[in-house]
Amino acid sequence: MDSRLQQLVDAGQSIWLDNIRRSMFSSGELRTLIRAGLRGMTSNPTIFEKAIGSGSEYDEQLQSLIGEERDPNSVFEALAVADIRDACDEFRSLYDATAGGDGYVLVACKMIRFSVPRISTAWSISSSSLIPVERMIGLPNCR
Repeated sequence: MDSRLQQLVDAGQSIWLDNIRRSMFSSGELRTLIRAGLRGMTSNPTIFEKAIGSGSEYDEQLQSLIGEERDPNSVFEALAVADIRDACDEFRSLYDATAGGDGYVLVACKMIRFSVPRISTAWSISSSSLIPVERMIGLPNCR
């Protein structure tokens, strides 16, 4: 029996998920959703803020980055770019199979501005640092 997502795809709809969190990759959840008919994913600074600020999924990378990098914007950038790249990798076969018709990971802002004043306690988004997302990811299915 087709999934409800696949039924929507068969009806001409392209369903996207507006969420990203690291456990979606490690658990296979995103791959399962793609197989069920998910066609793309979107994210934005608020989604990343929630994902990074809740749970412990980012703690290991965060601790290693804090030891190497003093600029909080660079730390946040590394965390976000890793997730966007992983999501693009998960969607790549769909992107290729549809000749770029589906399989995108869309970052809601082409240029994202982040300010992270206290990494250990809070993530705050403002206009202090510019991140050119597409250029940083370097994958064709990132927009």
